[in-house]
Amino acid sequence: MDVTSTIQALRERCPSFHNRVFGTAQMAQVDLENINPEEHPSAYVMCIREDSDDLSVTENSYRQEVTARVAVVLLVPNHDERGQLASANAEQLKEEVFKAILGWSPNHDKQSIYVYEQMWVLINNRAYLGIQLEFTVIYAISAVDTRIPDQLEEDTGRFDTLDMSIDKIETPPGAPDGKEDVHMRLINLYGDSDDESESENS
Repeated sequence: MDVTSTIQALRERCPSFHNRVFGTAQMAQVDLENINPEEHPSAYVMCIREDSDDLSVTENSYRQEVTARVAVVLLVPNHDERGQLASANAEQLKEEVFKAILGWSPNHDKQSIYVYEQMWVLINNRAYLGIQLEFTVIYAISAVDTRIPDQLEEDTGRFDTLDMSIDKIETPPGAPDGKEDVHMRLINLYGDSDDESESENS
């Protein structure tokens, strides 16, 4: 799952990070032994796991739900020996993160929202406290995301126009009368041109 929109949302909605919200590559570069507390608090966002649901597939359809687990790692400087201040600050940051993304739909997918799962301590020493917040979001894979449309086009040619005539059941006699009532022409079924569908009543 792409977490770009999530990173941007945390930068915009969590002022305590002062835009210090990064992705996986930046997290890999953090020197956990020689960290500079002045550069924190900061957050690092990454998708750490995806699990797929049961698959529904036919020759021309595909439907599968995927549960993505996204981690937001918070690094908070320790300013006292017991780490109480860091713990309190981490709790405040967690609340900011909750308000920023809980119930929100990343990647412009209105059917998918972030749900909170768990928190655990990643590291705790005299320099800083690191905690990992984990969220889940469910999104769907459909036929358009697969090889199916391209394979169908290769096998059968491009089918992008449907022209039909409709004879409605008349009352009476409770059956079609053999005359066209509606003519419908659907074009640009692939949605990649400026053509529009047309319909008319006879």
